[in-house]
Formats: sequence, C-alpha cells, structure tokens
Amino acid sequence: MFIKYCKEISQQGTGWGRAHRRAVSRWYRQFENNPERLFHLVTKYKRRSGISHVDVIRLAHVKSADPVIQLILRYIIKGYTEAKELFTDVTTQTMVNITNLMSALDDAKRTDNPENLCNLIRAHRLTWEQCPTRLLKNRSVLMCLLQQMPIEATVRKLGLMTCHTVFDDADGEESLRLVVQKLDSINTDFEDHVEDVRGGPRKVWHPLKLYKARTQYMKDRAHDKEQSARRSTLWKPIQRIGDALERAFYRSFSKMQPTGKRIYFVHSVSDRTIKLGDWKLPVNEISAVMSVTLARTEENCVIAAIGGNKMEILDVDRNEKMDSVLTRLNSLHLPGEADWSLPIKDAMERKLRDIDAFLFYVDCENAYTETHVADDMVKYRQYCNNPSVKLIVCGLNDSPHSLADKDDVHMLNISVFDASVPKLIDNFIRREMRGVRPDAILAELPGAQIIGGPDDMSDEMQGVISGESQVDLPGEQNTENPDDVEMTDDETSVELSAARSNDVELDRRVKTEPTQKKQ
Repeated sequence: MFIKYCKEISQQGTGWGRAHRRAVSRWYRQFENNPERLFHLVTKYKRRSGISHVDVIRLAHVKSADPVIQLILRYIIKGYTEAKELFTDVTTQTMVNITNLMSALDDAKRTDNPENLCNLIRAHRLTWEQCPTRLLKNRSVLMCLLQQMPIEATVRKLGLMTCHTVFDDADGEESLRLVVQKLDSINTDFEDHVEDVRGGPRKVWHPLKLYKARTQYMKDRAHDKEQSARRSTLWKPIQRIGDALERAFYRSFSKMQPTGKRIYFVHSVSDRTIKLGDWKLPVNEISAVMSVTLARTEENCVIAAIGGNKMEILDVDRNEKMDSVLTRLNSLHLPGEADWSLPIKDAMERKLRDIDAFLFYVDCENAYTETHVADDMVKYRQYCNNPSVKLIVCGLNDSPHSLADKDDVHMLNISVFDASVPKLIDNFIRREMRGVRPDAILAELPGAQIIGGPDDMSDEMQGVISGESQVDLPGEQNTENPDDVEMTDDETSVELSAARSNDVELDRRVKTEPTQKKQ
C-alpha cells in the first residue's frame, strides 16, 4: 500500500530515487534479528494493491549481508528449489527453521490431499494465505485452520465456514463453541488469550465494524434470490453466532473513549443504500449506529436528523437499543434535498454557545444549502467567540461537492465512508491530527492571520517546531483489507529522508490579505 501511494504521488516519474530505494530496502533488512518474522510476512502477504514482494525487491535493489535474509530474498525471487541449491551450508538454528518452513510451504503448495495439508498446518502453524486455494473449501482444512485463526480473520470467514458445514453435526459443535468463545472475547481482556498475538497494542473494535459483521452474516443468503444468482458462497446463518456478534456489538460501546467535547451530530434521513467496499448498507442504519455510539459515549451531545428544509432533534437515550433508534429514523418523513446550514442556525437560535464540533453525515445525493456552510461557521464562531469550532463533513458516497472550506484548518471534508472514518473523525475532534507550522516564520508576514495558535498543538508538535522531536504521520489501517494485517511499529517503520525545516510541506494553511504575496 505504501508503494502504491508513492507511485500515485510521483505520477509519471521514472524509476526510484536513491533515497526511496534505500528506505524500502531498510524495511527488509530491519528483520536481521528476527528473520522468521520477515519470512512470515512475505509468504502470508505476497501481493497487495497489484504489487508483489518480487516487484519491490527488484525495484529497490534490496541487498543484505546477513545470510538468512539473503536466503529469504532468494526464495522470494527464485523459489524454493534455487534457494536451497544456493544455501547448502546450513550452520545456524535460525537457518534450519527457515529452510524447514520453506520446505513445508513447498509441500503445501503441491499437495492435493486435505489430510496432508492439515498435518502441515498443525506442525508449522500455516495461515490461510499460505495454503493452496483449491483446498480452502475443504471442511477438515477449515476446521484445522480455525484452531489457530486470529479473531478478525475468523469474523471474516464466518460465512464461508458456515457454507461448508464446519459447524454442523456433532463434529462441528466443538468448532462452534470455539467461534462463540472468540466472539465473546472481543473488546475484553480475555481477547489476548484467544487472539494470535502479533505484538503491538491491541486495537478496539468499533461498534460500526461489529454491526457490519453481524449484518453481513445474519442475512439469509441461502434464500436470497439476488445473492444466489451472483454468489457461489451461500449459507443459512446460525443464531448462536449472530447472538454472539450482537453481544460484542453492545459491549463495544463501553470501550469507546469519549472526546470530552460537545458535538452537534446531524445525519441525513434517506431510504438509499450505499456501497461501502463489498458491503451495502442503508444510510439510516449507518446513522443509527453512529447516533447510538455518540449517545452512549459522549456526556454532552446533540443528535439530529435532517431532510429537505426540516430538521428534527432526536433525544437518543443512553440505554436505547439500536433497533429502537432505527425504527424512529425509518418513520421520519423528511423528503427532499437537505439544507445543511440549518444545524448551525439552530445552534445560534437556541443559544448553544458551547458547541466544540459540528459533525455532518451527508447523503451527497440530497444536499444543498441556501447559504454556504463555511460562511455560517464563521458567523457561529463569532457568535460564541471561539475561532476553533470544528466542522466535519462526511460524505457517505463519492462526490466532488464539499460543504467545508478546504483552506480552513478547523474544517475536515471526507469523501466516501468506511469503518475507519469514525477513528479519523475522533482524532480530528481531539486535535490529535498531526501538523507542523513554524509560527515564527508566519509571524513575520505583515497582515498574516495565523489560524490556530501554539495552544492547538500537542507538546509533541511544539517539540517538532523547536527541532527537539520528530512526528509520525497519522494513519488508520483499513480493516476492510482482505488480510486485515495490523502492522506493528517495527514492521512499518521505514526510514525516509525528509527535508529540514523550510522544506517541510505545511499541513496548516495561512490566510493572507489579497494584496499580500504568499510565502
């Protein structure tokens, strides 16, 4: 994914520069003290975003003085046979372990016997991606993989395992108990004992992600004619698994960390269904999940629904169930294009001077404004004497239209919604988005208006400006990736050469008078 983004940013650049090659090479060489980890990564995640490790190694000219890393690189490029011929002198236990794993993967690739593959999985803890695709629909192979499958991978494969009768009859009862145990461990301290721990902090499952998982699984695809015509994997959901997913969904609210801010949350009322990757969900269901999440997480928030030139305040109770909120939303009749200036005007009319952030979930097909929302935000900031009130506009589908001012550092416009967006919004409201701005330089510009002073920056940010520390770029991993890999710091740390001080591209914007020349 990193290579893909670099390629998109460089556009039509030819080849890789020396700094780029060196940075990518260091990612492979950093595992000299843990080559088994490197071998696991390059064999489990062989190709992503249309790019393989073979492509990357050749483009970066990766070389290493360590014989074990050399062996792994040779295996990636040439395969097991040539790697074994080149490194005949096996002198260390690490190299013995690596060669044994290479032999096991080679045997797994060639076998057509499910029992042989199960033996290899148990002996070498092979993962889903390391097994031949032709055997991944075999019941005994699926049951064997389930024993050591991480929780997130288990959730993704629930439908496939149900389809291939992994949970049927007496033999499948043990597998079903294991799955329910894993689901009941989500967002609990017991999760680490069930999960295949890969290092790094354990992430918290967001309610939206669990709602998505339950919705996808509990849809009876076996009796859905549209799905039956288009899909080869069909299943009749098992109620015990659905109940475990529902318990995990409601348990996840207690793990959400409140921002401590007062949020005015407004969402579209719509009967449309939007596609989020391979997942289709009605707009009202997304709105209901986020409404319940805010009501149960934040101490002080306003939740409203909008449609046409009308807006209705929803008094969502802290203990109200998801189904109840969804029923209320579906019963609302607010047709027509929504006027998104109404929430800001409503806040001023009701004399709500303590709003810290306006959060809009916009159905882009039904959005308009009598006045520009950004202009209304300026008026509200003047009204409450708070220049840092935030506006976050999240378009639930792809649209070139924007309600937020892209030049305003306190406004965020998001196009296309997925399960990673709530974390991004949470970071923005908390002022944890990373940004560097040399105030000393800006202060020298006559007539310059600095948006947001040093108080808006964390201690870490101020350390960067003074040259005392470094900053990591923000990022949220896409958990909808088919592999759902949660990389640890030592896996993703890539040494990049960055320009100093004046060469850093600033994230913060400076508004100057029209007659002033911008620096």
